[in-house]
Amino acid sequence: MLRESVFYPCSGLDGRPVQLLGRRWQKFVYADYGINPEQFETECRERGFRGYDLDGLEFMPWHYLLKRPWSAIKGDLDLVAERGGPQVPEPFIASSTWNRQTEFNEEHGPARFSLWFIRLEAVTAYRELYVQHRVAPQCLVDVCPGLAFGGNYRGYSEALEVALFENPAGLPRHSLTDLESSDPANQTRTIGKRLQFTSGT
Repeated sequence: MLRESVFYPCSGLDGRPVQLLGRRWQKFVYADYGINPEQFETECRERGFRGYDLDGLEFMPWHYLLKRPWSAIKGDLDLVAERGGPQVPEPFIASSTWNRQTEFNEEHGPARFSLWFIRLEAVTAYRELYVQHRVAPQCLVDVCPGLAFGGNYRGYSEALEVALFENPAGLPRHSLTDLESSDPANQTRTIGKRLQFTSGT
């Protein structure tokens, strides 16, 4: 799952990556410390994704994916909090699967996709999910991470960059980011509204 995934830190409950990238990848990992289990379940069951039916939703113990004990992870989070980061409650992990409705065709998106959601600070989530497992996601989504008045801490972008380069599996080969200048090597293209997709291939 992790090796073939799209990773979206500071995700909230934003469905755009599924809409824009779902025909290429069908495994998504979202991470955000500000969403509780009730919010996530309500979003899945009442709103969901346009053109898709919820096929399954399961809440799993956080140690299903995280290798280190919570005491060690909490120690790292306390250091982040000292630098202005959030106070993060104990994680939860939710696994959901979605099937495309029959009235929609393949142009709408994949026939089926899966989405895992983890409540955890974004950089810590990347380290625990990917660096600890020595795998890199196929694609990183870095869209509107909510810096400053958005609720995220100063230094978040730099901390994420450090974590990305710590990964022995290397960097994600693709990225979806806020729209900036185009890539002179023609590896970047605009998709959706004010988003750009950069491919390493």
